[in-house]
Amino acid sequence: MYLDKRSESLFWEVIQNPNITNRQLEAKYDLSRYQISYSFQKKLMIGLLGKIYHP
Repeated sequence: MYLDKRSESLFWEVIQNPNITNRQLEAKYDLSRYQISYSFQKKLMIGLLGKIYHP
């Protein structure tokens, strides 16, 4: 499955800076809370589906 560039960027930002807040992510990437939430939900679903289809 494919992870879009925004989701990938947010994921790596949090990995590299685990103390970053949602508000800081909003400001840095010019995104709304909904957009950030959707990106992480997408990342979670892709991870879960990958485990189901590729154990």
